[in-house]
Amino acid sequence: MSQEITEELLLFFHSFLTGIIMAVFYDGLLIIRRVIRHGQFWISLEDFFFWLICAWGVFLFLVEENNGILRWFAVGGAILGAFLYKKTVSKCYINIMSTIGKSILHILYLVVQKIMTPINVGKACIYRKSKRLEHRNIKLLRSLKKRLTVGIKLLKITLCKHTEIVLWIRRGKMARRAAYKKRRQNKTGIFLVTLVLLMMLVVVGIKSIELREKKAYYAKREEELALQIEQEEQRAEEIKEYETYTQTKKYIEEVARDKLGLVYEGEILFKDEN
Repeated sequence: MSQEITEELLLFFHSFLTGIIMAVFYDGLLIIRRVIRHGQFWISLEDFFFWLICAWGVFLFLVEENNGILRWFAVGGAILGAFLYKKTVSKCYINIMSTIGKSILHILYLVVQKIMTPINVGKACIYRKSKRLEHRNIKLLRSLKKRLTVGIKLLKITLCKHTEIVLWIRRGKMARRAAYKKRRQNKTGIFLVTLVLLMMLVVVGIKSIELREKKAYYAKREEELALQIEQEEQRAEEIKEYETYTQTKKYIEEVARDKLGLVYEGEILFKDEN
């Protein structure tokens, strides 16, 4: 037999064993699910991680045995090993291991129950004692509550009296503050009225000075206007006298002789050549 055929037979045998091992591990999951109930979510999650680990293991197996080259007879050997295991040993293995697991859990439950019995008894004793103490504490609390209620009432009465005294003192202080504030307001009002009167006196003084100056100006202006009127009256008299003169015969002769060069018949007019 050639070496190549021997290597292929070894690869097939190892694949067959790998299939059996994968099936055994999956039966382990089934046993755990029988002993401890699982929900659908956890079953799906366990299957997902199982097949993920199996794929990783097959990959490492192929790398180790056949340099990572996939051979169909190796896949067939793994499937054949898992199939034969499932048809022969799987059911007995699952039933036996499930029974053993359940028995172990039952024994552990009994042991834990035995261990917990004195603890439960102690808890019951502690609970009864705590109830008694609680009852006593309730009585004490009620008596303390009554005493506190009486003390609070007395304290309220004392505080009310103290509050009345404090209010009386505060009212006195407030009255004094109001009187002081009123006096201060009166002083402020008097000061403002005095200030307004002073300002009015200053304004009246300034206005009286201005009126005096205007009076002197208007008196001077009146004198000037009276002088102008007198001059105009004199001028009017002069104009009236001149108008009367222009209507005389003498004025006509002077104008005719000086302006027009007219003379009487037989009259000789001599002119100065210089």
